Amino acid sequence: MRRERLIRVFGKLLLTCLVLAWVGSCSDGSGPCSDCPPPPPSQGLIVSNPVSLAAAVSRSDAQAVATSGADSIVYVSLTPGSALDGAFATIQRVGDAATTTSPVLNGGFDPVPVSAHVGDAIDLTVTDAHGAVVHGERVNVVAARRPIVVRSEPPPRKRDVPLNATVVVVFSEPVDGASLSSSSVQLLSGSTAIAGRVSLLQGYAATAVFEPSQRLEPNTDYRLVVTSSVRDLSGDALVAPSPVDFTTGAIAAGAPDHASVLPDAAVLLIGSQLQLVATVRDSHSVVVPGQPVLVQR
Repeated sequence: MRRERLIRVFGKLLLTCLVLAWVGSCSDGSGPCSDCPPPPPSQGLIVSNPVSLAAAVSRSDAQAVATSGADSIVYVSLTPGSALDGAFATIQRVGDAATTTSPVLNGGFDPVPVSAHVGDAIDLTVTDAHGAVVHGERVNVVAARRPIVVRSEPPPRKRDVPLNATVVVVFSEPVDGASLSSSSVQLLSGSTAIAGRVSLLQGYAATAVFEPSQRLEPNTDYRLVVTSSVRDLSGDALVAPSPVDFTTGAIAAGAPDHASVLPDAAVLLIGSQLQLVATVRDSHSVVVPGQPVLVQR
């Protein structure tokens, strides 16, 4: 009989991980709202090609599978809109007793590392808040798979974007930071490129942040363009996504003030993993995107 233990996120255990602020729609992803942008077309479950543990550029990714004895990992993600009724996703390599659990927000989740090799299969089961299965998929691990964009913040057709917003792009696996530049990730106003700096989010190699050099103009249409010049750690070119159009509002967000973490408690089998998702807000509870958050659990 398997032993179970209660993992409370605010406990004082030694494991430390970096989590990305998932910038949702109008609330904490707890339900639909009238002025949220429609979800992008679903692409479903994404499983990257294997990345050697020695090449893992994120310490937290390496720690996540260190106890499994793995020498390679894949990154598993679900594009937004794929399971809109979902609350939690359980990811499991077929034949492995251990699982990885991630909250589902806006019908998807960002990449999580899972121990796997070429020829393995990855199972995904998504359940709603009551534990009922609402989505399931299986994908085989292959030797080469081009990376894609899982999501962006702002998402397509988002309105009232803060004037001091940073633009976040989440890839399906770690990318080569040297391939990120003002030409591979562009922010346009009409045909004019907006000056800014592109870099990997601190502590997370599958997420890029574009920081405009100046505040964006109010009530203005912008377009995010990510090109195939972005490459993963194996040198594979990105499958370039469709441009993302969004519109600014009239105000700026405040400085980061506090963060909330999901889930605040979960029951796990010993040896399984839990993915934490943090949302950063300013003093007025406005979401502030692109902030690395240090969580102790």
